[in-house]
Amino acid sequence: MSEECHPVIDHEYLDELRHWVGQATLVELAEIAPEMFGAEAGAVRQAWQQGDVDALREAGHRLKGVASSLACRRLASLGQFIQHAPQEAAADPDLGNRLSNEFEAALAALAALFPPQPQAIPVPPRPQ
Repeated sequence: MSEECHPVIDHEYLDELRHWVGQATLVELAEIAPEMFGAEAGAVRQAWQQGDVDALREAGHRLKGVASSLACRRLASLGQFIQHAPQEAAADPDLGNRLSNEFEAALAALAALFPPQPQAIPVPPRPQ
């Protein structure tokens, strides 16, 4: 299965998400995406390396969910493949590379869409 037939980001779905939850929520989710995606990608990788098909299915389901929360279509598609064909995924010697590639592509696309916002630096009041 090749994820590359899908766009990294499903912009139509992202627009729907923006309508449902608002831009501010999407920005907040994009800020924590590296941690969210990283945790689930790590669980997939661990289950794959251990050959634990049940854990791989569950981790694939969670990866699909977190990727879908920000319209990361290709990463979600990989998660769906893992969830629905965990034995095939477990036997795929290239799954680790595919996971890394889609994880990096999703984060790069999100960074382009939701650039990090500079933090406001509080300015102390002037002495009188």
